[in-house]
Amino acid sequence: MAKKVSIYDVARYAHVSAASVSYVINGVDKVSNATRKKVLKGIQELGYTRSRSAVSLSTGHSHMLALILPWEDLSIAFTQNPFYGEFIGTFEKEIASSGYELIIEPSTVEKNLVSWATSLGVDGFIVLGRMTDTLYKGLSKLNVPTVLVDVYDEHAGEYANIRIDDVRGAYLATSHLLELGHRDIAFVGGDVAHSIVDQKRYHGYEMAMNERGLCPICLSFAATFVGGQEAAEAILKTPNVTAVFCAADIMAIGMIRQFHLLGKRLPEEISIVGFDDIQAAEYVSPSLTTIHQDIPEKARLSAEMILNGIRLGKMNVSKERLEPRLVSRESSARLG
Repeated sequence: MAKKVSIYDVARYAHVSAASVSYVINGVDKVSNATRKKVLKGIQELGYTRSRSAVSLSTGHSHMLALILPWEDLSIAFTQNPFYGEFIGTFEKEIASSGYELIIEPSTVEKNLVSWATSLGVDGFIVLGRMTDTLYKGLSKLNVPTVLVDVYDEHAGEYANIRIDDVRGAYLATSHLLELGHRDIAFVGGDVAHSIVDQKRYHGYEMAMNERGLCPICLSFAATFVGGQEAAEAILKTPNVTAVFCAADIMAIGMIRQFHLLGKRLPEEISIVGFDDIQAAEYVSPSLTTIHQDIPEKARLSAEMILNGIRLGKMNVSKERLEPRLVSRESSARLG
């Protein structure tokens, strides 16, 4: 195995001190331009790469951030909901420009969070979707910069948090269907009994229905494409329903697929509105009317907050609430 090139090798090549090489590598303005050019040439010619452990020891930072997703099986997260890929893609791009790398972990990491994070020297955490008591206790012990995204759990108020106005978004979606003349509108969500996000989206739907003196219809299925297909079967057994508000685009897309298989004409027979505006929403047929939340902006703000917290050595416990907006496409139409 070839010997790894060290800063001492670069120093000998450039005829400078190891300290000068270190200054150049770490961006410290203590060497002349001539010396910097010689060091950079040596780095390129010798193929020097920085040691992560050495960087961590010299700077006190590993330049690694951990993202914790609310799933025990990450393969399910990425195959079942494109939201995660859209969020992570932008987030990773933002932190990479500042020299950081991303570790993605499932919710099971909370069981040994302290030892795991300490061994890697993680500089900060992004928690997406859920903050359990176990995770809260672990993060409290670590006391490192942390940003929550779409978290509503009991301890969320103690951390910087980025959310969308879920109640407002659901109200807009339902109001859109009401304005099109629909009255028998069903809400289809995930675990409404336990998911705070689903509860908030149901609340927005319920508000709009109650304003018109209409009776809410609530159906709960797994928040997946398949869950949407199963919901479509249930909708056909629910009398008089002419429109559906789905609490997630993936459920709406699964529903569109199943209605096609069952020979239903969309939106002539049933109108559908989703929530999230994932990229696929624009490309299904009919294209999905949905509530847009700016996923790249949510990721950008998350990166900005965590990097600022690391630079300052403390987090500003700020709250960012992004405003939703309705995107009207082909899947919703006037009744009759």
